[in-house]
Amino acid sequence: PQYDLAKLGVGHAKSLRRILVVGLGGGCDVFAAYALARQLARSHPRATMMFANTKSKYRESSKELLGFSKVEDCLWSAPSEVVPLTCDKHGTTLERSCPRGPEGSPLLFVLPGCDKDPVQLTQQNVNVVVPALMS
Repeated sequence: PQYDLAKLGVGHAKSLRRILVVGLGGGCDVFAAYALARQLARSHPRATMMFANTKSKYRESSKELLGFSKVEDCLWSAPSEVVPLTCDKHGTTLERSCPRGPEGSPLLFVLPGCDKDPVQLTQQNVNVVVPALMS
């Protein structure tokens, strides 16, 4: 089936206060999340529209998170300064060059890893992401 993204959630528009669009990591997913958030903002003008990406295996002290602000255990917000897109120096160059949005967007979920059993990995991700979303 085809979906009209501009109408996604329109039946709930009055009750939606905050919407988070998350890319699943990999090439340019933060820009896809940003673009979708902008599109959804047209049909949900009262909602705070945030966008994020996911990464795995970054340590808190890693160069990839240099300048990012820790929000929760696995949730980080991008540095306030937008930098021009250049060769990847940090693994987070796309997030650093993406336009800024509300509440620290682009946000970054740092997930536990990617080399484990899918069932275990899903549970580990749920254990860190859900509390971050509730904050």
